[in-house]
Amino acid sequence: MLFIMGRIECRQHGVTGMIFTCPHIIQSLRDQEKTERIIRVDFPDISDIEEKYNGDRKLFYCTRCVVEQGFPSENSEMPRDDFSQMYDKGFDPACWDCFTKLYF
Repeated sequence: MLFIMGRIECRQHGVTGMIFTCPHIIQSLRDQEKTERIIRVDFPDISDIEEKYNGDRKLFYCTRCVVEQGFPSENSEMPRDDFSQMYDKGFDPACWDCFTKLYF
């Protein structure tokens, strides 16, 4: 089960869960066409986050970002402190329902 930290208002699904993805995945959701393989990085060290926000921190990106940004090429875990460094490279919120409908 994936816990989602935030909520987003989607045109198609209304208020729903939110994830953070690279711009290429965002575009694929708009186009409703899968991009390359999806890679996930987890930031499990969340002990000091308030309980109500204590969902898993995850970022999703494509293989294009591996080349362009130097991100890991396989699913991985990183210290929570690395979240901002990756997030600042162009990640945006996306609808969890749209994401799972297209990719799972």
